[in-house]
Amino acid sequence: MLREREIESILRDYRRDPPDEADLRRLFLRLGTSPSDVLRRRARAFRELGLPGDEADEVLISHMATHRTLLELFDPPPDICAR
Repeated sequence: MLREREIESILRDYRRDPPDEADLRRLFLRLGTSPSDVLRRRARAFRELGLPGDEADEVLISHMATHRTLLELFDPPPDICAR
């Protein structure tokens, strides 16, 4: 779809190239959502860190940058992926 519209995009494998805190802030801003909206509460890291799930955004972003399994996998809309 992006190629059809001639929209330049980057495919990023977060397992090989995990996002840092700045990347995550930009993503949440573009999505118009908060870290708690994409927090994977069933992840082992969630339990091991003892997270209640109502942390401040900056706390969740910090944990998500360190423990990428806390990010719920989803397919963002094409315009989110486009540069």
